[in-house]
Amino acid sequence: MKNIQIKLLDTETSIIPYNLLYLADPSVEAVKDYLERGYCYIAMLEEKIIGECVLLPTRNFNIELVNLDVDEPYQNKGYGKQLINHAISIDKN
Repeated sequence: MKNIQIKLLDTETSIIPYNLLYLADPSVEAVKDYLERGYCYIAMLEEKIIGECVLLPTRNFNIELVNLDVDEPYQNKGYGKQLINHAISIDKN
């Protein structure tokens, strides 16, 4: 398993990985809503987006992981775990 680069996606200026977002949640309305209110992180491997996770602030001191997906060729290699560990390490307070 290679280390991935995880970075916050600027939803105003970046290409949004809808193909991955809709695999994890096929609701167009839900994806649009939590992209507007939350934080989308992308996992990059050799300049290719291979995964994403979306974190949504819910209450004081709480953030919910509302969407997580890793592109099929990269599944079962630990990349989803790296995204989850990154989400756990984030403090948005």
